[in-house]
Amino acid sequence: MNGVLHGEQESLYEAGFISDYSSNQVSDDFVELISHYILSTESDWATTIEEAGDVGGPLINQKIAIIKAYLTSSWSIDMDELRAEIQKQVC
Repeated sequence: MNGVLHGEQESLYEAGFISDYSSNQVSDDFVELISHYILSTESDWATTIEEAGDVGGPLINQKIAIIKAYLTSSWSIDMDELRAEIQKQVC
């Protein structure tokens, strides 16, 4: 968690950020969301969204939806397929 205390991480989640680093600038948020999403199991990701609460969870999901649409339209990358392939390699 980039050296962030658990309570501080929860505050970041509630603000819609996946990590301390992602709160630095838009490009950091973009790449951190991709890496966290792809490297997290579905269960771990669901836990993250739950911990982000009623405000942060929807914000993070909205950003993921934007990223998925961008990767699909600009690069023909299906982020869920990429995630599944990476998860097979990691496990």
